[in-house]
Amino acid sequence: MVATSVLVAMPIAAIISKPLQRFFNSAETSKSSDLLGLECTVVTGKVTSTFGQARVQFQGTEQLIQVRADTEQFTSGDTAVLLEHLKDQRCYTITRKPW
Repeated sequence: MVATSVLVAMPIAAIISKPLQRFFNSAETSKSSDLLGLECTVVTGKVTSTFGQARVQFQGTEQLIQVRADTEQFTSGDTAVLLEHLKDQRCYTITRKPW
């Protein structure tokens, strides 16, 4: 009985809601490449090639992201720059600020 009601209600709801779409804004989310070059603050005790997190400010919000560093040592509170996005690992590589 419930399953039948859901199957009948879903197409009806889709038809009714279609004309209302123009009244709602669609917010575009940020792309991973939008964060490249931004400063971040390391929040984990260390950053290695397999572990690390940092906070980054982007468009008025603070985001917690996964970061990695191969050769440089980073500890909690260090400031770094987002250098590259590793899509397959869903993280960013970081480097020391050049300034």
